[in-house]
Amino acid sequence: MNLNIQKLRDNAVLPSYANPGDAGLDLTVASVEKVNWFTYKAYFGVAVAVPTGHYGKLAARSSIFKQGLTWLANGSGTIDNKYRGELIGIFYRIPFFGKMYKVGEKAAQLIIQPYISVEPKEVKSLSVTKRGKGGLGSSGK
Repeated sequence: MNLNIQKLRDNAVLPSYANPGDAGLDLTVASVEKVNWFTYKAYFGVAVAVPTGHYGKLAARSSIFKQGLTWLANGSGTIDNKYRGELIGIFYRIPFFGKMYKVGEKAAQLIIQPYISVEPKEVKSLSVTKRGKGGLGSSGK
């Protein structure tokens, strides 16, 4: 399957797999914007056309801990297959320790995954399960 990619910046690097069989394509920083004292936007300089029936998941690289950064409030970003804008990552710097990635450094991964579309249907009640309404750690440690 092909993933069509458009470079949007002169210094953009095409996403690529570091090793055969890897799940995520490495994304290289093309530009950095400091939003405030602890938040940064990393612009990757590329746009993608995710194939129909799939979505792109933006994820932090496992080496993010070396930078003293955290990634997106919810831990990942969703790239819908109709989105054609630049891929951007939001990073939070840990005060007094973290340092933002520099232009030219790999900072995130793009994972392409299939999904199933569902049709929302309102019902009067849901089936009963053993777990029920238990959430937020209710299943134990």
